[in-house]
Amino acid sequence: MLNGDILENINTLLAITSSINETYVKLKQLEIVGQKDSTEYKSTIESLKSSLDLEKSIYDRFPKDLDVLSQIEHKINGNKDYWLKFNLQENINAILNYENLIKLRIQLNLFSRMLAIKDADFVINVNDESVLENQTPRNILIINTSVIKDFLNTTLVILNDYLNNPEYELIKDQLLNFKYNLSFVYEEIENDLLENNFNISNELYWEANAISDYYQLDRLKLNAIQKGTVYSIFRDKIRNIINIDNTLKSDKPKMFTYIISEIFTRVSLLFIGEETVNYFKTLELQLAEGVSHDEMAIEKLKKAQNRVNGIFDMYEKDRELLNVISLRVL
Repeated sequence: MLNGDILENINTLLAITSSINETYVKLKQLEIVGQKDSTEYKSTIESLKSSLDLEKSIYDRFPKDLDVLSQIEHKINGNKDYWLKFNLQENINAILNYENLIKLRIQLNLFSRMLAIKDADFVINVNDESVLENQTPRNILIINTSVIKDFLNTTLVILNDYLNNPEYELIKDQLLNFKYNLSFVYEEIENDLLENNFNISNELYWEANAISDYYQLDRLKLNAIQKGTVYSIFRDKIRNIINIDNTLKSDKPKMFTYIISEIFTRVSLLFIGEETVNYFKTLELQLAEGVSHDEMAIEKLKKAQNRVNGIFDMYEKDRELLNVISLRVL
């Protein structure tokens, strides 16, 4: 049972998180109307920093105990499992659909604090049991967290290409909305963006290699974690690319869905490996509605093939973005 002090702190946390969300709304609205260099934007940034300090002080009041933090998380979000922190596709879809972002932020922040407990005894489910050989569940969760951070940072860098391209001016407000919502939900992204005044850096570093080296996890197992983390996103978003006509430049909702799917597909390709990329070059269109002898269906399939080929053509260019940090433990 949670005592009265903890319950009071939960209510305070919900209130301050809601206030932080309102500050984020103001920041994105200011950037959307071209006021990012304004005094109002700068003062709103300072207000956000003050609120984040207060938020941290509330988290610091909670006991550093896995069971207690789990009870707090269940109190706020219902019967959730800390493994859901690593359901990247579910969390991204929640961000895109603006679903319960306040509670999602709290959930992920609590999970981060659970991971900081060195002797915490986690129970996790993995598709490949071999990754747990000579590793604690906590180690695997920390490595998985670094993979997610790498994925999200890569997403921001590629997102910036579209934000700076006049061709996508029609959906720029939605792309900016996504940037701020991603930052609001993921503390790791928030820290980096806030340090840079919410400008997206063009320098991209992947940290998962260094983290896995520290825990002496071999690269094949790291690759299995990377693929497992992003594969469902790849499958989901490439379906959109196959089925949405990207020539509909005046259809704002469809254009945004297509472009955000293109962004996530480009990012996912960097994580699933070159052999998988080559495999999907010839196979992925089987996700379409089936091969038909109908001329209109064949023409639709050809256009879809061209869209998919265009994204695969970006793969080599996107690989040049990467600066992989490596720390091999001898």
